[in-house]
Amino acid sequence: MYYKSKNKIDLGKLGEGVAKKYLLSAGYEMVGCNCRFGHLEIDIIASFKGRLVFFEVKTRSTKYLELDEENLKRKQIKNLKKAIGLYCYYKKINVEKISLDFLMIMVNTKRKMVDIKHYKNILF
Repeated sequence: MYYKSKNKIDLGKLGEGVAKKYLLSAGYEMVGCNCRFGHLEIDIIASFKGRLVFFEVKTRSTKYLELDEENLKRKQIKNLKKAIGLYCYYKKINVEKISLDFLMIMVNTKRKMVDIKHYKNILF
């Protein structure tokens, strides 16, 4: 896939599109995307084998492969927990049947490739 970024918003939209295709091909069923609670946001919500999985998606045009402080900051994790808690409260979902996954999408414009790194169950 070829991509030439004009800005971060375009790159993020590309990454979320790639993430959705990846999840559908892996057997996940989409439940929601870009769910907002004020300033809090959940990128993707999907179901898989009886579990509800919340996804944080990060897209980079360089090769940061590791889940570290640069890619997912403590404040982001705190905000994700709040958003997930609110979602589960309003939808009356048992938190024992949920997880948070992290998808890192790397876009290599020189090689015209996209790589995906899936970190499963990072909090629960």
